[in-house]
Amino acid sequence: MESDARELPRFIGRYEIEGEEAEGGMGHVYVARDPRVKRRVAVKLLKKLYSSDPGIRRRFEQEAEAVAALEHEAIVPVYDFGEHEGMLYIVMRYVGGGTLRDRIRAEQKLRLRDIASVIDRVASALGAAHARGLVHRDIKPANILFDEREVPYLSDFGVAKAAETIEETGTMMLGTPQYLSPEQAMGGEVDARSDVYSLGVVAFHAITGRPPFEAKNPMAMAMAHVMRKPPRIRELAPELPPVADEVFEQVLAKDPELRYQSAERFARDLRDLASGRWYLVKLSNKLGLATAPPTRPEPVAVPVPEPEPEPATGKARERQRTLPFRPRQVEHTLPDTSLRDFDDLDDLDEDETKLL
Repeated sequence: MESDARELPRFIGRYEIEGEEAEGGMGHVYVARDPRVKRRVAVKLLKKLYSSDPGIRRRFEQEAEAVAALEHEAIVPVYDFGEHEGMLYIVMRYVGGGTLRDRIRAEQKLRLRDIASVIDRVASALGAAHARGLVHRDIKPANILFDEREVPYLSDFGVAKAAETIEETGTMMLGTPQYLSPEQAMGGEVDARSDVYSLGVVAFHAITGRPPFEAKNPMAMAMAHVMRKPPRIRELAPELPPVADEVFEQVLAKDPELRYQSAERFARDLRDLASGRWYLVKLSNKLGLATAPPTRPEPVAVPVPEPEPEPATGKARERQRTLPFRPRQVEHTLPDTSLRDFDDLDDLDEDETKLL
């Protein structure tokens, strides 16, 4: 086998190689079988050029351990990692339903409702990773995988961390140029908000059929994220509601402080945009109404006078004049008027929608 793994190996570690799934700049992905537990797995093998660097090896192993300990339903689990003929490899669950990149290529544009569902699940995975201090650094359609039930998963945390060292040594640029955040392109410090930007680029690409920037080479593409203003998304997808421009202007902000501060917050707004609930939120803000889910109103006591008694005589009449009035308590429940009861704009009057 050549040093760059161009020939199909029979084994990597104990894993029996069945075929090659994909090839990237850093290595190869193989479909394999684990004879010990008799299951199919995916094995990513890094090229020897990168595996021989001590810094890359250290970060690769540290990240693999961290991701293996991070259990989340939307993150492709890491089962194992090791070394084969001088090359590092990582073993993950095999997810064989294709990638988001495959779907964009096949369909050109995805429906807003469909991509909002994918982004929502990926954002949940990122939120769990960010809470532990893990930053993915390479969010792109090729790293969003689907299983046979069409459920999306996020992959390649360990490889992304190893790539950070490659960037530091000057061997290659970290990440994929079409989806880089401005701070990545400038070689600055990155945090969770860098992943938020890249997730926004992925959503933009899936909805419009193209990334927000196009350039002739990777360096020009990277600098576009730093210098150029992205187009308004409705210029490429005019069927979207007008507020879509506002959502994507925020997620693609050059300054991380002006960006969505979490992936979940961006996913929530995208989900509300797809369902039409965004309009209800805007309307409630204009009317000064709360947007929290409704709570059960407290019962209201309404005094009800006692019925007029029969005329009394003698001592009974005297006792009746001295008794205090005690109203009977009756519970009434006020109607719930929260805007959350509306499912879409069809429930709003024409005059109300004009407030938007």
